[in-house]
Amino acid sequence: MLVTEFSTEAVAVPERFTLFEEITAGSHIRTRLRSNEREDFRAKVRVLDLGELQVSALSHPHLEITRTAKVIRQSDPEVYMINYHLGGEGSFSQARSDTAFHVGDLMVLDSSRPFDAHVHALQDNWSQLNVQLPHKLLPLPEKTVQRLLAVPISGRHGMAGVLARWLSDLNARAGEFTPADIPSLTSVTLDLLASVIARCLEAEEALSPEARRRGGSPRARASSTRNRRSTCAAARWPGSAGPCRSRCSPRCPTSPRRFCCPAPSALRSGR
Repeated sequence: MLVTEFSTEAVAVPERFTLFEEITAGSHIRTRLRSNEREDFRAKVRVLDLGELQVSALSHPHLEITRTAKVIRQSDPEVYMINYHLGGEGSFSQARSDTAFHVGDLMVLDSSRPFDAHVHALQDNWSQLNVQLPHKLLPLPEKTVQRLLAVPISGRHGMAGVLARWLSDLNARAGEFTPADIPSLTSVTLDLLASVIARCLEAEEALSPEARRRGGSPRARASSTRNRRSTCAAARWPGSAGPCRSRCSPRCPTSPRRFCCPAPSALRSGR
């Protein structure tokens, strides 16, 4: 079995929040947690272990999550965390991006950078699905991924919708997989992640040729192109508060916290 499940209801009420802290510190990364529901913190965690990559589902009530520079210096596995939000809403802040998220959004975080999260989830349902993987596994340059940290990506259509459905299926069928399935499951998950991130940033050129070939059929690629404008909520791009000159959005938000996707030429040149 590749699946491990935990529930705080296995211990007495006063011990539940502490148990959740211990579970998530071991299964995910070290953070500082706070909750308005601390006195009776009912939560559960399911982890599908695919070796270096893991897919997990979490159910919990209100939760504030902080990863500080001090915690990072003490322990940093150097991983990306891709969250797919199934219920509730909240906000994430990382790399000078402070963004609200809603049901159906995907979001990328980096364990090597401080972040804050405020999650108001629906109790007794899965709150989020999480993919955790080392930086080195994602076939994209780190500087490319950094531009999308804490930026909501709609998982309701296009390639992001395919990824969201894939993660939901992995969670639903987690108990059916065997160690022999790990290479295939890992390969598909990595290719979908890389394709979604690269397309949102109009940086598909940064993908390895093999990952581009496996990223989707011609029909899926055409669908993704048609939906690209609405897939990227707003890619963070310092200094681009003026009119949008890329194909990502015909109307650029003017808020200093939301920016246009960079033009492909700018991304390729690394500016």
